[in-house]
Formats: sequence, structure tokens, C-alpha cells
Amino acid sequence: RLPVSLYLDATGGVVSKIADQPKRILYYSLTLPGKGRDTPPLPICEMLSNEHSVPPITYWLMQFILHLSKYTQIHIHQVETDYSWALMQSVLLGFNREDITAYLERAFDISTGKKTQDDMKPYTVLHLCSAHILKAVRQAISKQTDDQGLRDFVTFAFARLQNACSLAETRHIFSALCSVLTTPKSSENVKASLQILESVIAKPQEGKLDETMETGDMEKWDCEDINNAATTIVGSSPFIPYFRQIFEEAKEHST
Repeated sequence: RLPVSLYLDATGGVVSKIADQPKRILYYSLTLPGKGRDTPPLPICEMLSNEHSVPPITYWLMQFILHLSKYTQIHIHQVETDYSWALMQSVLLGFNREDITAYLERAFDISTGKKTQDDMKPYTVLHLCSAHILKAVRQAISKQTDDQGLRDFVTFAFARLQNACSLAETRHIFSALCSVLTTPKSSENVKASLQILESVIAKPQEGKLDETMETGDMEKWDCEDINNAATTIVGSSPFIPYFRQIFEEAKEHST
């Protein structure tokens, strides 16, 4: 059934640890989503490997695409992954023949209206699991504060930011969040920003935050890989100047 979406995941809990093998064996699965109890998810391509890196995963995905093309011309609309740097990079390279820098530039052009819907059609959408992203954000917030209420508030605000459908909406939420977090004293601007955040947080949301946090088990190496790569990639992202300007404007109004 069109459009076709797949889930890509890796786990180390399937293959038992092998003696004298320093790296654990990971099970990779590219899976069709299920349709209820009578139609469970269906793995359509699998791999075992002790090398969790971009080259072997990309090669595996390219082999899948090659063999798929022998039977059908169906385009894979979307691939969802967890917060794994290797999986994200491999999906972009395998399905779209683009690296993360090109992807960010293309995403920014789409967000700003420089590219049309037709420009997007040839590409497979890389979709990140929101639960894994929220878990990483919550962990980062926890390193900055022990205040449970503040952690929950910022996490909920970020969840709304994550689900925004336009740059205008992200600006609205991010600006309010920056105003609240950077202003040392209460002011009319802070009160207005709090009202904005409380309003967007109060909107109906599927599931509770605590339930969302428990879905998926983000591996430690995922965070480390992303942080290492960020030193070269984040700085070149076109989204950085956009959000930095919002942050600086919020700081100016906080003084």
C-alpha cells in the first residue's frame, strides 16, 4: 500500500556474546509496519554485523535497494530510525545518495519555501523517532538542573517545538522558550512567553510523556557519535544562524 514507509533498527539483544569477540553482534532489521494484531510488523531485510558504522550499513541498504528494483519500481517514501548517527547517515547515503550536510541544506530550502513539493518527490524522507530525541533532550536538560518541574516543562516545550509544522511556528515556540530561560527576573515579556508555552503544551498530545520516554533504548554510543560529528556538521547547518538570531533577540529583550 502506498506510500511505503519502513522502520530501521538495530539491537544487540538477539545474538549472545561470543567469547573472545570484543564487539557485540548487532541485529539490523528493515521492517514494514504492522496493521494490528492479525498483521504484525514484517522484517523484509536483515543483517548481522559487529561493525556499527556507516560503510557496512550503507552497503547493506544499497544491496536492498538494488534487489528491490529488480521486482518493483515502488519508491520508499520514508524510513524511520532511532537516534543513531550511523543509521541516519546510512539512510541518507543509501536511499538518497546525499550526506548529512546536503540533507540539512535541502531541509532548510524546503522549510523556507525555496524548494517545492515536486522537488521532494525523488527523495526518501528520513524520519527520526521522537521518543529517542526527547530522551536525549531530557538527558541533556538533567545535566543542567535538578529541578524536576523545570525538566518536565522544558521537555514538553521541546516536544511541541519538535512537532511544529513550519519555521514560523518553531520561531514562535523557540523565542518564548528562550525568553523564559534567559531572563533572570520576571517581566511582562516573561509572563507573555510563559503563557505562549503553557498554551502550546496544553494542546492534546498522544500518550503521556513518561510513556514516550520508555519507548526504545538509546545506546550510549549514539550520543557520543552525534556529539563528535556535531563539531563539524552543526556549525555548517543553515538552521544554526536562523535559531541563533532568535536566541540573541530573546536575550536582548531579557535585559
